[in-house]
Formats: sequence, structure tokens, C-alpha cells
Amino acid sequence: MSPEIIGSYYDWRKTCEPEQPYRHKYHLTLTDKIFLCIKSDPKEGTPAGVNCTFAQALERIRKVDNMTKGIPKIMYLVGWQFEGHDSKYPAWSEANELLKRPEDKTALDSLLWLMNEGYRYNTTVSLHINMNDAYENSPLWDLYKKKGLIVEKGGEWGGEQSYLISHLKEWESGLAQKRIDDLLAMLPLEKAGTIHIDAFWMVDDNKEEELATMRKIVRYWRSKGVDITIEGLAQPDHNDALIGLVPMAWHINNRGWGRGDELTEKNYMEIPASLFCGGMDHSQRSLLFGTNMIGEDISNDRIHDYLSRFCLNTLPWQYLNHYERKQFIEYEDTKEVRFSDGLISRVINGKPFVKHGDIVLRDGNNVFVPALWKDKEIIAFSANGYDNRRWVLPSSWLMLNKVSINEISTDGPKLLGDIYVADGIVEFSLKPNQAVSILPV
Repeated sequence: MSPEIIGSYYDWRKTCEPEQPYRHKYHLTLTDKIFLCIKSDPKEGTPAGVNCTFAQALERIRKVDNMTKGIPKIMYLVGWQFEGHDSKYPAWSEANELLKRPEDKTALDSLLWLMNEGYRYNTTVSLHINMNDAYENSPLWDLYKKKGLIVEKGGEWGGEQSYLISHLKEWESGLAQKRIDDLLAMLPLEKAGTIHIDAFWMVDDNKEEELATMRKIVRYWRSKGVDITIEGLAQPDHNDALIGLVPMAWHINNRGWGRGDELTEKNYMEIPASLFCGGMDHSQRSLLFGTNMIGEDISNDRIHDYLSRFCLNTLPWQYLNHYERKQFIEYEDTKEVRFSDGLISRVINGKPFVKHGDIVLRDGNNVFVPALWKDKEIIAFSANGYDNRRWVLPSSWLMLNKVSINEISTDGPKLLGDIYVADGIVEFSLKPNQAVSILPV
């Protein structure tokens, strides 16, 4: 690509690869948010509410890393700025003082600390921002209003009226680039290599011009070494406008937004997961192709709930995404996807079943899935529990005589004991919502 930032459509179909390599493997990464703080509501008269300080966020990250067995993770911070989520856009210039650690001089110091410490727990910490909205109490309001960048009213969020910024006018004024450059100078986002843009939708009526400008914005971020993930893919008649430029959308097939399906079975078969993925697929296709999880709504005091969502969503999704989708078959009450290397994902009357050759990996809400980011480890989980269930081990485990069973928890593994392997089969019991890791002995 030339030094000039262009807005042309990227035809991903030619190579099924991104325009430039992504900084992260999003199709193999647990990508989630941490909700830190909600802003005050002037209509309701409620003050800003802290859900999770920067210090508490790191403790949450540590516990999630233990439950997810060190899978690569990205955590976007929601409400990191000013006084919380959706406060004082379009400005991004101030970290939220309500979230500061007592031992730090400023909230920015605490945020920098959190972004650096996250790597200890296999986690890239980055930001949740917005490039569409503006509020009258923002430090940038007068400038944006004077330059004619505010085009219309948006939604009312947290008791405050938002206004929409013209992507085209902000780009042409150079203020979009300045916003990005200033944030990159303030925080180590180039090292993080990723950022999440909330509500990144078209604003102006000229769809082609607006989409071209949005592509320029994405490419500008990427020229600075930062990938963009977005809230949703759908734009009327332009579902693939950003594919190959953005690696992930937070929500897929969310009909609650009043839009149609962004990814049908046909789309899933056409678009490799490494090129574009979710996020949470809100349709039944999530059972067939897998889906990443959303854990943002899980409070710190019930963080153990993270475990079941990880095991039933991200774990099988990540495994499936290692293999190429080859064929989609539908017959009677069954849908089936055949992947490379004999891997099959099947849904019969709404019940998921995954098998790799002769190895059963999922049977409804029971999973027995190799953690492919580890050297040799299997994660087993059951929503309802079972007694003395037998599982066939992968062929690479067949020479083993014994394996260890370790309970997965927020504070790390707890050895439950060793069990013998008989003819490549292990037999054990699980309590409801219990997860264990299985390791060679």
C-alpha cells in the first residue's frame, strides 16, 4: 500500500488473507472486555459507579488466566477514561481518577502499570474507545462544533445526549489523525497492537464516501501497528466492507439490533476464521462453527462463572479454528461442517457434537478438548456432571499408562489424583460445572 492512506474496498476473496498481517491471531485468542466504571447520570442524579479499579482488573485477569489455562487473551478496558463509559467523547486524553491505585501519583500511571502487568498473565490489555460520539461536556466539544464536525443527534447514553461526528469531515480536518496520534503518544498501544472501537457505524448519508473514510481510519490505525476490532459487522448492503481490514467483530448475528444475519453458513464457509471472526455469535450457528465468549457481564464476586462459558464456547471454538472448513451439509434435523484432518462438527436437534477422527471432543454440554496452545494438555468440563464416563485419548497419548487429573480454579490447578490409561481410554467422574485438566504423568 502506498504511503497515502486510501479508502478503496479490499477484495479479500482474491487471497482470503488480510490486507496486512494482523498483530494477533484473533481466531485463536480469548478476546473480552472488563467493565471498569459507569459515568454519572445527570437525569437520574446518580454518581459515577466503579465496578472494577485498575488494581482489581489485574486480579481479575490473574484469575481468568488460571481458569483458561494460559490461553492467549486480549482484554479491552471499558470506562478507563474521564469518569467512565461513554464520558466526554470525542476526547481520550484523561485516565479515570476513580480507578487509580493509592500508591500511584496519577490514574495514568495506574493504567500504564495495568497494561504492562497484564502480560504476566498471557493477556494483552488495551482500550475500548468510540470514534462516533461527542458530548457537550467534552474538552473537544467547542473545537469540533466550530469546525462543523458534529452532524446530528445520536442516542442518549447515561442520561446524556450524544451527537454524531462525521467520519469524513473529521478525517479531512486532520483531527481524526490527531486523536489517534495523541492516544498513541499517551499509552503503549503500539506494543499492545490492538484497540476496540465501539459503535463504529456509518454516520453521513453518502454510504460509499462514509465507508471509504472508515477504511482510511482503520488503515491509519494499522499503519501505526494497531489492529481494530469493532462492535458489529453489519452495514446495510455492505456487510463485507471492512473484512480483511478488521479481524473481529464483537457481536455476530445479533438480531436484537434490528439487522439481519451478517454471517450465514455460506459466509462461514467462504471466510476463514483467521481472516475474520467473532466475538459472540448470537445465532444457533455458534453451536456448529463455535463462538468466542463474552464475560464482561460477570462480576468479580462471581468470576468462577467464567469457567463454564470458556469451556463451552471459547475452548471448542479455538480448537475448530485450527482447521480449515471444507464442507457444509444439511439434512433433516442435522447440520454438519466437515473440517480438514477428519474433524467434524455436527448439530442434531440443537445438540452440538464434535468428533476428530475417532476422538469425541464434545457431546452436548460435555467437552474433552485438547488445549492446543499448550504442549500436551486436555480440558474436560461438564455442565450437568457425570459418573465414570470414558473418553478416548488422542493418538499422541496412546503410549501413556497414567495421567493426572487436576481441578481448574481461579487460584490455579489442584491435583485430584492420577488415573490409569487402559487401551487409550480414561475414565473419570465430574461434578456439575466442574472443569479439570488432564496431563501426562
